[in-house]
Amino acid sequence: MKCVTAQAMRQLDQAAQELGLTVPVLMEHAGLRVAEAAMNLLGAGNRGLQAPDRPAGLGGRTVAVLAGRGNNGGDGLAAARHLANAGARVRVGLLADPAGLRGAARWNWEVLEAMATRATGIRLEAGAGARVRSLLDGADLAVDALLGLGLAGEVGSPYREAIEALNASGLPVVAVDVPSGLDADTGQPAGACVRASVTVTFGWPKPGLFLYPGAVFAGRVRVADIGIPPALAENQPGEVVTGELARRLLATAALAPRRPDAHKGTHGRVLVVGGAPGYTGAPALAAWSALRTGTGLVWVAVPRPFADLMETKLTEAITRALPAGEGDALAAGAVEPAAALAEQVDAVALGPGLGTGEGQRAFVAGFLAAETVRARPLVIDADGLNALAGLPEAAETLRRRSPAAVLTPHPGEMARLLATDVASCQADRVGTAVRAARTFGAVVAFKGRPTVIAAPDGRWRLNLTGNPGLATAGSGDVLTGAIAACLAQGLDPWDAASLGVYLHGLAADLVAARRGEAGMVAGDAAEALPEAIRRAGEPDAGPGGRPDA
Repeated sequence: MKCVTAQAMRQLDQAAQELGLTVPVLMEHAGLRVAEAAMNLLGAGNRGLQAPDRPAGLGGRTVAVLAGRGNNGGDGLAAARHLANAGARVRVGLLADPAGLRGAARWNWEVLEAMATRATGIRLEAGAGARVRSLLDGADLAVDALLGLGLAGEVGSPYREAIEALNASGLPVVAVDVPSGLDADTGQPAGACVRASVTVTFGWPKPGLFLYPGAVFAGRVRVADIGIPPALAENQPGEVVTGELARRLLATAALAPRRPDAHKGTHGRVLVVGGAPGYTGAPALAAWSALRTGTGLVWVAVPRPFADLMETKLTEAITRALPAGEGDALAAGAVEPAAALAEQVDAVALGPGLGTGEGQRAFVAGFLAAETVRARPLVIDADGLNALAGLPEAAETLRRRSPAAVLTPHPGEMARLLATDVASCQADRVGTAVRAARTFGAVVAFKGRPTVIAAPDGRWRLNLTGNPGLATAGSGDVLTGAIAACLAQGLDPWDAASLGVYLHGLAADLVAARRGEAGMVAGDAAEALPEAIRRAGEPDAGPGGRPDA
């Protein structure tokens, strides 16, 4: 499913109009979809739109519609008209002078005025800033059509006061396209922001509806078809990772279903390189996750002092001991044997539990420069990323790779990679991920809720699986193993990162459904990966990979 920015949506609107889909036509469809969502939220379903039940469809329920002066407000006015036709008592507060309305928005206002002369259930208030609270008082539901995608800067009067009154009312709220006051691209509130129960977004979802804190303000997101041809968005760079995409990628990698004649070499070989004093669990988790994501053979290369311990931790993986440097950590002397191991596998995972000393940084620099490593699909996580942040030549080294590496930073690691701060990275997660991908010539999976996957050419994806139970030590190592497994089974870095992130989140969702989020540990998600693969491969799985999601 494509996901578009505010600017892209304006361009798509314009392209639709050039095809002959006029603003009145688009507004009529938008208003109808909003009215349907309002009726569903009130428990009336769509009965109110189907004669002869129309007069009783909403059973005399009261709906307050707060509208601004633009097309977003016009969509709300069109919704008010449909709700009135469905039997609702409608109160419309227009926070503007009707004389300033243009085009289809003005037409909808004038129709409502004409309807109000013949029906007692319609109340219209123009310039309604001071009367918003009275419009909301006693209503059953509110429609937020105050501000749309055109928001610029902080929300000012009278919209700020209207938003505050709407949030204080305690009413269920249906937001039109995006909650008023929300940046549709970044998910950041512009001062005041409506807290919606449902957001009906038109054509395609906007990233700010899924990025936090925007997802909290948006509530449940419904993507409404208003008649814009899907083909117009084919070249848009953004999309949401859906169950349909996951199923296609699973089939491409022969993960689900598996070939009847498969053997342990069919599904790839992974090498995990990492480990340091106190951090042997990280490479063990990555290796276990790679196995649980379908890899046939997994090697774990750790400093020699920890090889016996790794043999104990892992039964199914193959342990390889590397020369240890100062403090029993990997150093430059381990580059040659580690690179020789890389020649035997289909994908490499570098970084879990590696440590952050000078020796480890020298090892990472030498390992990435090795010819055998440059030619292998590679995922870099954890201390591998921290080492990159301290290597001036790292970006150039990665840009020369083919295939591209996959980097999996959390916000702190991303800030170090880009020499900035966490707050800046979080303020625009999509933009940050795309910037990092271009800087390093790598696919980037910027971990968080949601994880953003970005490619060097500017493409990006949002993954919606996962839950706060993943906020536990080792979750990133499990993700690293899952992505490495997808690389080893033939997916390119862009799709491997997308499928690995999706399966990792889905596995956590399955665990949470059975046992709850609190107390979840990283190994729980690794154990659930086979079930996640099975669920994601089911044709009836919903957007989140689960039936009826």
